[in-house]
Amino acid sequence: MDASDLIDAVRSKRVPFGSVLTDERGTELLVADKPGAADELLIGVLAPKGLNGPFADDPTAPPSLTVPADPVLAAQAITASLLPAYQHAVYDRQVQEVGNRLAHALSAQIARVLVRRSWPADDGTGIGAVILGQLDHAHHEVLWDDFRSFLQHGPALLDHLEMVAEPIRPAVQTVLPALRKALRHGRRVNSQWLDTVRRMRDADSTLAGTAYAQAAAQRTADARPALAAWLEHGPALVDLARLHPPAGARPAAPRALPPAPPADPPGKRRGTTS
Repeated sequence: MDASDLIDAVRSKRVPFGSVLTDERGTELLVADKPGAADELLIGVLAPKGLNGPFADDPTAPPSLTVPADPVLAAQAITASLLPAYQHAVYDRQVQEVGNRLAHALSAQIARVLVRRSWPADDGTGIGAVILGQLDHAHHEVLWDDFRSFLQHGPALLDHLEMVAEPIRPAVQTVLPALRKALRHGRRVNSQWLDTVRRMRDADSTLAGTAYAQAAAQRTADARPALAAWLEHGPALVDLARLHPPAGARPAAPRALPPAPPADPPGKRRGTTS
């Protein structure tokens, strides 16, 4: 819910009665008696699972409604106003989260390439290779954590943009299929990764650190085609999603994402790579 009458009532007043209503898609409505008004209800929608934080205090969140305590009138108000606003708010948050995570991943890629290009020559001790391997492991973790946002919210954005179709015909033929393929590949790797993590939890704890680092490097290697497609085509996805929101929503102005990272320098490399 946003910071409106319902949130204010729940936070600071005595609410006579309240209930959470859930539909088959998991949408949750909080319905409460309006304090001091026996014939009115306050109705708000809860943020769905998977978003980064609640709707409270979010300026784009759907405002709660004050409606007569009549089931028919309340249902009409929910259908006509609250649910469309909720759908647009969820869409906006999904685009925002995917865009923020993609921008972070692209910045991390650029930083990694710059570190490799400026890395000092091997001094024969092997210490540099160990440190570089540790940096690569940290990079694998950051990249995968950002990619999971696409695995989570990408399906909804792709489904919507594939329905838009005609105004974005070139993207439908190139960008969206590449990202759909990356999504399927990434989900398979993620499923395997979750199985691996479960097995490691039951393994000898003295091997956990080394085993985890090796497994994370293998996960990144297995997901490389999906990660590459996401990094390459993700900016176009975010721009298209902002410019072609659901019907009735105002298109958002595109925001700049970091440029694609430069290619790794040629020649001898040390440590693990992603």
